[in-house]
Amino acid sequence: GGERQRRRTPTPTPRKQAQAATVSAVAAGAAMSAMEQEANGNGAAGVGLSEREAEVYDRQVRLWGVAAQQRMQRSRVLFVGVTALAAEAAKNVVLAGIGATLCDDATVRGRDLGANFFINAEDVGENRATASLPRVSELNPLVTVEADSRGFEALLADDAVWTGGAFNVVVMTTGTRAQQRMVDAKCRANGILFYNGALQGYEGWFFCDLGDAFTFQHDVRKDSLGNEMEKTFETRRFASLEEAEGASWAAHRTSKLTVPASWVKASAVRQLEEELGGAVTGDHGDQLQAAAVALAKSHGEDLSKIPGLDTSDAWFAAASGAYAEVSAVAAIVGGMLAQEILKVLSGVGTPVNNVFAFDGLAGEGREVCLSSEAVKTAKKISEVADEDLICLSSDDED
Repeated sequence: GGERQRRRTPTPTPRKQAQAATVSAVAAGAAMSAMEQEANGNGAAGVGLSEREAEVYDRQVRLWGVAAQQRMQRSRVLFVGVTALAAEAAKNVVLAGIGATLCDDATVRGRDLGANFFINAEDVGENRATASLPRVSELNPLVTVEADSRGFEALLADDAVWTGGAFNVVVMTTGTRAQQRMVDAKCRANGILFYNGALQGYEGWFFCDLGDAFTFQHDVRKDSLGNEMEKTFETRRFASLEEAEGASWAAHRTSKLTVPASWVKASAVRQLEEELGGAVTGDHGDQLQAAAVALAKSHGEDLSKIPGLDTSDAWFAAASGAYAEVSAVAAIVGGMLAQEILKVLSGVGTPVNNVFAFDGLAGEGREVCLSSEAVKTAKKISEVADEDLICLSSDDED
């Protein structure tokens, strides 16, 4: 087996004294909010934030409230694979006050240095999770971060991982399609929220499975006077990974849109990996295109109707960049993934259902719902409004 490591850095000194009054006010407000919720029967149990927590999470408390912040602080995320995509998501998750475990049995390679900012050249040859641990831990001294160097089989066989509430979310960015489906099934059976995803050169994607009945609060709206309107909640069903991967592509074709090309490429890569019994390389362009043609047909779609996928050059590029990690793409897709994790753990905000696919060359991302049920309208995400951004910081600046 592998080994686990835990790291918790010493608490740094508080910020400038000029902030003391504001910090105390936030702490008092947080405690008051918790007491108010307890009085209303909302389960906060009168537990407010400490002065240090109020200081660190000031902006977050103002954004979504103390109860949501406390829910996040009681949560824990398991990252299976410490890839560039996982590193970006883990950074934002830890900064938000959520505990994390980094699990990976792979060693650091030279190619990892290009986009994973948690590892350095001296880490080459070391375990990827263990090498990343010190720098992830330094982001937030209030959060416990652990490293687990076990392999997939040992992790899957460990009942303590999947039962007893050890983790609230699992993010898997390594492994085969079959392995990811197994993990998703484990998560669904134990009430754990599941995400998987990957980077493919200038493209990237992630999928989420929040179970058969996930309830969330809609984003808080304000009236013309700036007063908060009544809170509304909704419960939605999310498809399993296996169901989503088997959903019709033709059903998503409209006069202007098709299923995202980046999702088709990702699906073809995963299919060819199973056929080859190993990794896809630049020499597999023709085979990847043939796999995509067959895959599209099995999903009721004609590959020629999906823009950008009808040339051998496109598939040579897709095969060559099947595992390429570009830091700018990691920042965008990983940032979106982290924001989704914060939404579901805080319980505030409408989550992506169920695929987000990003095309860096086109400069846009798309959300599409892949399910055996009635198709929901795809949403193009080309701009992000200021109010949708979550500002996270680990420094002591004002």
